[in-house]
Amino acid sequence: MKRIILITTVCACGLLPLQAQSVDEVLQSVAQHNKSIQAQQKNGEAEKIGIEAENSLEDPTVEYSSFFSKGVNGQSGSELVVSQGFDFPTVYNSRNRAGRDKKEAVDYRAEALRRNVLLEAKTLCLDMIRLNRQRDLLDKRMQNADELLALYEERLRAGDATVIEVNKIKMERMSIQTEVLQNHTDHRTALQSLLALNGNMPLTFEGREYPTVPTTLDFEALCDEVLGQDAELKAAEADTRAAERNLTVNRQKWLPKLEIGYRRNTGEGSKEHGFLVGGSIPLFSNRRQVRMAQAQSIGTRLQADEIRLKAEAARCWLRRCKSWKVRSPSESPASRTGAAAPPPHQCAAPRPTRCTGKRPSAPRCPSWRRPPCFPDTSAAWPGQGSPDRTRPPGYGRAAAPAACPTP
Repeated sequence: MKRIILITTVCACGLLPLQAQSVDEVLQSVAQHNKSIQAQQKNGEAEKIGIEAENSLEDPTVEYSSFFSKGVNGQSGSELVVSQGFDFPTVYNSRNRAGRDKKEAVDYRAEALRRNVLLEAKTLCLDMIRLNRQRDLLDKRMQNADELLALYEERLRAGDATVIEVNKIKMERMSIQTEVLQNHTDHRTALQSLLALNGNMPLTFEGREYPTVPTTLDFEALCDEVLGQDAELKAAEADTRAAERNLTVNRQKWLPKLEIGYRRNTGEGSKEHGFLVGGSIPLFSNRRQVRMAQAQSIGTRLQADEIRLKAEAARCWLRRCKSWKVRSPSESPASRTGAAAPPPHQCAAPRPTRCTGKRPSAPRCPSWRRPPCFPDTSAAWPGQGSPDRTRPPGYGRAAAPAACPTP
């Protein structure tokens, strides 16, 4: 009975329409259901457990020996040895510090992945807001086009309009309908991408208002805050510290390993107890480990420097963008200096004043590929075909003596 009630409740909830969510609610849902974030969390937990396992003690050893001698029935003696080996105590301290830096780097990498995923989700939400607003505008345009088409069809039946006018309105309506279909396609694509980031969990977003962004008065403080909270840069710095501490650990591994234990010997009617103390000199096990750690430390430091340089470059670019002033289209260098600006779509090059017997060489005009201040005079030049509109007149050709064309 309880199972039937539960199934009925779930089905009823699935049939209810989904409530539209805001941008913050969408980001919270993505952070909770995204598969990449979940996988990174589990991988981070596994890495932390592995880092803790690296600083563990060695396994204890237990040895038992039995002795037999001639003329003695059964066992003549035995030996029991229980020992525990460990590294030099300072090695564990250095390894523990390196492990903390490694764990910190794991956390920062997970935070960087989370931020990238949420940034992608927020970008999709902003795109969907734009598409929703555009859809509303296209719906109004489609409604106006339908009303206008109905009006002109009625006027056409009354003889007050022509077929050409009706066809123009139909073509405009078809253009609007094409934009509507493109809007629906873009909206569906963005929604599918957002659902993929949400782990294919049901999600609806019908927002039409952009989220408010607080204005920042101190731009330099904002840049410093962004650079100071860069998760990738912090992860690289933590990796660098961990590599340096790992180098210290490998240098300390040249210290001897210690071993202590308990020893018990039994003989014919006697028992002996004692302690076992020993050590091993790492002549071969630590060979070239220091050089490898040095190379790793240099590599991680270079990677951190590269990430820092990229962050500084982005900061300089933002500072340069802030220094740019948005000018109106009517404002030009000539208007700021007080000089008369040339008319639009007309080259500012001076016209020739007298005929020199040569074709004038006009500079390139920024408004069109062929300078409009010199008209097409290819017909006045014998032996030449159509003018080259990609280059100035006479470019790469020998000048032929002829009558000077009128500029």
